[in-house]
Amino acid sequence: MTTLFAAALIAKGTQLAPVLCFRDGVFFIRTGSAVTKVPLIPFGQVKKVDQVVFRKNDNYAVWDGRGLSVRHRNRTKSSRLNDIALTPKLFSREEIIETRELIAQGVRQKEASGLSGARRVGSEGFFLVRWSESSGKPWLEALVKVDLDSDSPAPQLVGKFDGISLATKPIDDCLFTISDSLCVLTRANGSWNLAKYNLTEKAFSSYVQGLDLVSYTPISRSLGIFVEKASDGAFVIGRIDLATGSRRNLLETRLEPTILDGLRPSIALLESKLIHNLDSGVQTPIPLGAKAIRAKEGVIVFWPSDKPNKAVLLNPERWTQLAKWDVNQKPPMETPKKVEKPKTAETKQRPAAAKTKNKDRKPTKKKSPEPEVTIKSKKSGHPAAKAKHSKTKPSTPRDKYRP
Repeated sequence: MTTLFAAALIAKGTQLAPVLCFRDGVFFIRTGSAVTKVPLIPFGQVKKVDQVVFRKNDNYAVWDGRGLSVRHRNRTKSSRLNDIALTPKLFSREEIIETRELIAQGVRQKEASGLSGARRVGSEGFFLVRWSESSGKPWLEALVKVDLDSDSPAPQLVGKFDGISLATKPIDDCLFTISDSLCVLTRANGSWNLAKYNLTEKAFSSYVQGLDLVSYTPISRSLGIFVEKASDGAFVIGRIDLATGSRRNLLETRLEPTILDGLRPSIALLESKLIHNLDSGVQTPIPLGAKAIRAKEGVIVFWPSDKPNKAVLLNPERWTQLAKWDVNQKPPMETPKKVEKPKTAETKQRPAAAKTKNKDRKPTKKKSPEPEVTIKSKKSGHPAAKAKHSKTKPSTPRDKYRP
């Protein structure tokens, strides 16, 4: 055990410190040979959803720019559910008269304007459809279902929840399930509630969770972080379990908070002056106007928010600095080391082939010592003198001597 503990300490000590870099809208975190990419997504931006589709066999129920479309084989019918805005199933006679007047004035309209959420339960698709006024403020949400087992599927009005949901996008995702109920968080009469539709009992109900809700960030299906406005103007941040109704206040502050995301540990930015770990209670100052984004190695705090020129990587447990980046410094990952390709059998044989090629070249012949030529006298036949052989052709063939 002692040896293993010592080995663990040595291994921990030899871990390489992370290196932070930013290029082309992406943060890079290098730890040893591993590199993590963290795209710079504008704060709060999520992927746009263009449609919601439920299908079973040849039946489709689709919400998109046309409204709610139901298709059975080759037959398709699209609708903006105009009849629901004035139905006596949801409104009293006085309310219908008031709505008619507002429609005539152009304040309201019969056509549905958006989708606050959708869920499929078994063979039934449920759509929480939204109607908004000309100012953009929603005034009606109705729960509609489509039976995908039917031979002639069509939208059916189920009813409405107490209050209006927290949805803000054209196609939002505020409808969820807990146990045997469809649920949505709503605002009504100064409180925020957990509104339910029991699928077994076919009944609506509502349960108050708190007062003056500012925001709600889901962590899981039933767990979330809420921000409320207290009567004295302070902000209260807490965690709530919607399944059990239990809630716990985590922080009270005068600085307006923004919850980073729905991951753990829960983190809040306090007017971009402080960053606070809601799980441990530890906080640290950050540059004014800075934003944050979560990474596997920690939390990246960067500034300015629109075009970063500085950033730090922080450990959220104690907000210790792990790495930093400045636009004026040379990015350490800008010129990566060239990786040499391993020599294959073919590449190893190339030098030999080159040598062979050189061998095929005709070597330059060394000039051998020129032979001595003896010139005989015509009369005696004896050598008269010795002279070096010349390349010049002799005057007569008899004067040439081949050794």
